[in-house]
Amino acid sequence: MERIYNIFDYYGINRERYDECSVADKGNKYYGMNYILKRYSNYEGVINASIEHGFFMLDSSNISSHFENNTPVYLVPSVQRAKFLKDKIGKIIIPIGPIIHYAKNLYGEYALKSTKKELGKTLVVYPLHNIENMCYLEDRRRFIEYVKKIVEKYEFNSVLVSIYFIDLERGTHLAYQKEGWNIVSAGRRLNYDYMDCVRTILSLADYSIFQSYTSALGYCGYMGIPFSIFSADLQADFAGKTEYGTLGPMDRMKEFEIMYSEYSPAFSQKQNEFCSYWHGYDCVRSEEELYLIFDFCEAIDNNMSRKKVIEIAQDPKFDLIRPILEKSLN
Repeated sequence: MERIYNIFDYYGINRERYDECSVADKGNKYYGMNYILKRYSNYEGVINASIEHGFFMLDSSNISSHFENNTPVYLVPSVQRAKFLKDKIGKIIIPIGPIIHYAKNLYGEYALKSTKKELGKTLVVYPLHNIENMCYLEDRRRFIEYVKKIVEKYEFNSVLVSIYFIDLERGTHLAYQKEGWNIVSAGRRLNYDYMDCVRTILSLADYSIFQSYTSALGYCGYMGIPFSIFSADLQADFAGKTEYGTLGPMDRMKEFEIMYSEYSPAFSQKQNEFCSYWHGYDCVRSEEELYLIFDFCEAIDNNMSRKKVIEIAQDPKFDLIRPILEKSLN
């Protein structure tokens, strides 16, 4: 497969580099999740589970097809999410922590140090991104002016603006490029190395600013990168029917905005605990644990009785992950 070596080559990064492996749930290929989890665990089979992505803080999943898919297991970030979904979907739910844990940096140690030295103190900016049939009606100029004030006040040497592939195609990046800022991107949604690009971008950051809530916010917290959220009133303009429906009130998103509304060079304990609660920092799995979780997924199916599933979980080969399985099966 084609490899990316330069995170600043956003045109090259946005070429198609799809994961060609078979999957039990087509949504598992989103953001390269299937690829990085198999790579991390050295698992060679098909992951017989659905991997959640998106706004999992909400009371319903954006990707309802995950719930309906004929996979017996649903992989989520946190214990909180597992508890919430326990009685709502007919699957065994296993938390595996933030997906960024399983990604790799595109740069080696020397190249990373060299790039960081060249950039100096670096701010990574995440504008709100759109999807194919939706465009946010947002005040981009006000956001840019806010970022400029932060750059000047806290003396950042470089600004990297991470742009979603759809917004690159729409030319949204040009407004940021006019400010002399560097444009970066994690690539197309189905690219196998999407999360590797995300990790590389964030590894260059001394601080991040988000225009609104996004999954990368949780990745920042996990990687120890302080961040703040620019508060803005947004409306969504939908270009037709969409499974997302109306966005509606997002109280938890607003809670995040309030919690991280002020610039701070370091997290408070309360902020750390809050982010960990939602994104499952204490749920990351080792290579062997992840492999055995996938092995367990392969050993069961939706048609099995609960008694049979529990019996399979008692197999001695699952001793290492038995506490994980028992929590998920109780």
